[in-house]
Amino acid sequence: MPDAPLTLAIETSNPSSAAERWTAVAVGRARQEGDGSAEVLARAYLEPVSRHDDALLPAIDRACRAAGVAPADLSKVAVSIGPGGFTALRIAATVAKMLALAHSTECVGVPTAQALVRRAETLNHDSAIAVALGWKRDSVWIERFDPAGRRLSAKVQQLNTLDLSTCSLLIADDRFVATLRSARLLPEQVRVHPPLFDAVAVLEASATIHSTPPVEFGPLYPREPEAVTKWRELHGG
Repeated sequence: MPDAPLTLAIETSNPSSAAERWTAVAVGRARQEGDGSAEVLARAYLEPVSRHDDALLPAIDRACRAAGVAPADLSKVAVSIGPGGFTALRIAATVAKMLALAHSTECVGVPTAQALVRRAETLNHDSAIAVALGWKRDSVWIERFDPAGRRLSAKVQQLNTLDLSTCSLLIADDRFVATLRSARLLPEQVRVHPPLFDAVAVLEASATIHSTPPVEFGPLYPREPEAVTKWRELHGG
């Protein structure tokens, strides 16, 4: 796919949910039509315990060198924008902005759930798929997709009003699933799939998402970040 834009994809949205090292950076070209696959030129991995403020840029350098390209050769930077960890999301978004300003690359924000459904092993269900992210106390960010993986809705929901009865598959981490089961909020017919974070899935998903101007580019937060709330409380803003 020589005409497809050369893209750097970054997936560091939920490092605490990764059970083992994962593909955090990928360089390649995504197919805009057909099966939505991608030609992957190189990958770089991160460990769940790594500090992403220290590890992300070296991982990008490794991937670009392995692919035989320079940052100036990139047409797009696609970032998994969350919901996820505050620091990891901010670092990835900042890297994308830096490359955009330095090399005129496009910034593409991929909602993390849209990448996760590409690795769910089952887009042939006859009912909706739900992805749960950003769980905090009594609320969670839920994105719903049709059986073909098309996004239907996305919003924060209170756990006591969460209805998964129309879904056949839930993508969520083990701790959230255990919470649902203990509260009897997980219908028996709903299958559970752990989230598989993968920069290649971000690369694939980016092909159908419009770019965002760097000044507007940033993470997807389901609620105001706690750091921002505390800052406002301290400064009266």
